[in-house]
Amino acid sequence: MENEVRSAEDAAKKAIADAQRLSEDLRRQQDAASTAEKQRKSFESQACNITCAVNSQLSYCLMSVNFTFSDHVVVLICLLVGLFE
Repeated sequence: MENEVRSAEDAAKKAIADAQRLSEDLRRQQDAASTAEKQRKSFESQACNITCAVNSQLSYCLMSVNFTFSDHVVVLICLLVGLFE
């Protein structure tokens, strides 16, 4: 009987240790996911800022230089092709 009690206690201690280990693993994974989401949002914001800056500079360049209409079309086609490569 004493052996059975000791065995049950050992199994309970093992189960508690496993639960603690799994809890820590879950916490680490949640922290990593949270960090990755923050980085994604930051990169998305940076990409938006860069896109806005490029568009602004492009607009300025196109307005400040005397292009013909066909030159504008060529520039825009080149930009579009570059975006989708």
